Amino acid sequence: MRGSVRWSYHRAAEVLHWHATRDKATPAWRLRATVVQADPFLGARSGLHFVAQLKGGHAWQWPVLELQIAGAAASRFAGGTLTARLGPIEVTGGAAKGTVILV
Repeated sequence: MRGSVRWSYHRAAEVLHWHATRDKATPAWRLRATVVQADPFLGARSGLHFVAQLKGGHAWQWPVLELQIAGAAASRFAGGTLTARLGPIEVTGGAAKGTVILV
């Protein structure tokens, strides 16, 4: 399943095979994903959100608190690994509790 890191309506990164887990002691989430494409300028902006589109027009969205992209071979980071610390989930449909794993 695809996901994206967005700044407003702009795509800062497009990812595949994302995996989000919640720390039970805090409302924080951790994200790990494979980068398809990223824009380093937009990725450095504040106010980013990770958006996971679901079937039926629903989406899960988290505010991005910290973002890193590593292992990128090209300037657009294709094939790199994105890791992020996310804030509390903002559900716009469906439910997300505990661990979310979508591949």
